[in-house]
Amino acid sequence: MINLKLNLDGNFSILKLFTKDSSLLVDRGEYKDYVIDSANLNLNGLEGNLEDYRGGISLKLNSNIIDGDIRGFIKNSFIDLKGDIKPESSYLSKFLTNSDIKIDKNPYIKILKLRGDYRRYLDFNLNTKGIYP
Repeated sequence: MINLKLNLDGNFSILKLFTKDSSLLVDRGEYKDYVIDSANLNLNGLEGNLEDYRGGISLKLNSNIIDGDIRGFIKNSFIDLKGDIKPESSYLSKFLTNSDIKIDKNPYIKILKLRGDYRRYLDFNLNTKGIYP
């Protein structure tokens, strides 16, 4: 549920948006070769207006390209995320054809820290399995 406070002084404006807990669920989706089997995006305690916002976010995704479980906090362009990602090796290897990086059949990435202003910098710490230089 989204609650809106409106300023009706002749000009329409949104002062603030609040949501305690909102979910977007996808049961099945397809775009070209990309197939989403299921996805669940949750926004927790999101508040703000169209320029300034903050709140908790989580995403669980199951697809033919990647499976993931990511959670964290957003505030405008600042993000603070953690989670687990299991990319599909055949898809990921398409981006590494001119690289020395090798990928096992079932690679795994644990995001210990992904923090920063995504417009300027990101500080991250990852653990990987099945991905080798």
